[in-house]
Amino acid sequence: TSKFGLEGMTRSLALDGRAHGVSASIIHPGVTESDLRAGQTTLRPGPNMMTGESVAAAITLMAALPFDTNLLTATMLPIAQAYLGRG
Repeated sequence: TSKFGLEGMTRSLALDGRAHGVSASIIHPGVTESDLRAGQTTLRPGPNMMTGESVAAAITLMAALPFDTNLLTATMLPIAQAYLGRG
């Protein structure tokens, strides 16, 4: 539910912010290598994981868009991820 809440908040901010020149975007990354996973043994880094650098590249792309353009939502998945929406 927290992911859905972030999606709703982003859409609301994007709509409410338009009149003030404010845009909002959200990226939904698939399974990504992270230091937050330290100590986990059930999921090991492998070909079915993205790097943080891949996610950062998408954020940079969003930030580089012209001010009159917004990429509202983006879903990133590693090509080898077995299932959509699951890691």
